[in-house]
Amino acid sequence: MGRFQIYFFVFLVASFAIMQLSTVKCPSACSVRCSATHHPGNCMDVCIDCCGKCLCVPSGTFGNKDECPCYRDRLTQDGLPKCL
Repeated sequence: MGRFQIYFFVFLVASFAIMQLSTVKCPSACSVRCSATHHPGNCMDVCIDCCGKCLCVPSGTFGNKDECPCYRDRLTQDGLPKCL
């Protein structure tokens, strides 16, 4: 393998490791985010999906979306906020 290929491979492995470490925290962050809802199962499904894509969850149970712009800016097909 050439030097570039080795660096690229190392970069891919490191990126994957970082993604895995970050998504491990999603369930606990989403548990806090969804703790006050009347639909905890739906909230957790959406939150974990958003967290997995954005690698962050705003603090608290409502609002604070400026802490995580990706979470704030994701929209449904109808143009409504995707992440709760």
